[in-house]
Amino acid sequence: FMQVFLDIIDRDCNRFEKTIITDRQEEIVRQVRSTAPSAVRTEPVPGSMTSIFSGSFRSVLMCDTCGFKRPSMESFLNVSLAIGKGATTSRKTYNDDNMNTRKRGQKMDVRTCLDHFSDPEPLGDEVHCDWCRAKTKTRKQQTFAKLPTVLCLHLKRFDAVTNKKITEHISFPSELNMGPYVPHWREVDQVEVMEGQIKEDTTGTTPTILYDLVCTIDHSGTLNQGHYVSNVKVDDNWYSCNDAEVYQLSEDSAEKHILKSENVYMLFYIRRK
Repeated sequence: FMQVFLDIIDRDCNRFEKTIITDRQEEIVRQVRSTAPSAVRTEPVPGSMTSIFSGSFRSVLMCDTCGFKRPSMESFLNVSLAIGKGATTSRKTYNDDNMNTRKRGQKMDVRTCLDHFSDPEPLGDEVHCDWCRAKTKTRKQQTFAKLPTVLCLHLKRFDAVTNKKITEHISFPSELNMGPYVPHWREVDQVEVMEGQIKEDTTGTTPTILYDLVCTIDHSGTLNQGHYVSNVKVDDNWYSCNDAEVYQLSEDSAEKHILKSENVYMLFYIRRK
């Protein structure tokens, strides 16, 4: 859906850009494009809307027996994060018995969801290992090799298995640091794979790659029916967009009100310069 939506915007922008774009709009486009990360990236089509949301995962298959790694790159436009029972994580170990534990009453946070997303997870079927020359138990881990200008996080609130909406409150920050999720700091090494332990890296400080919250989309209702409302930040002011009704939120309480939302469904963060 995201790809189709951005393609439609691209097509419309290209059709009318020469006749309606103003000098101010050109300056905004240049500023947005100038924030694109220069390190560890593959260039998308220049000038497209897709290029603003485009990022890449480093996806690694790891043999449980010998620790042999098989990396590959996967592009993305948005990141779908499991919530509820599907978003448990353990930073001390990723042995199967500990992957589904979470303290009762512990609140779920977007950063916890990102921890879970980037944790190694066991695959259901054995995979052929070139080093062992046999099918072995294998784990897969995804980290962020290239971070986009605009990071779109999608919370998986709709559970097709139970045919219900997950209503658990998910807290999220106005400032998000994606530095801990790049491969050098997040990816486990071969020794850790074989021992089944995740060790914290104490050899240095993780990089700081800051993102600022600029938009949220809330969903109220059930799995089968509901209503979407978006909140957008423009020039430090928050606006609520509810169908045809658009109004500015109070400056004093706007961000606090948005951060307390219990219906958040999608989050948009822009990379800080």
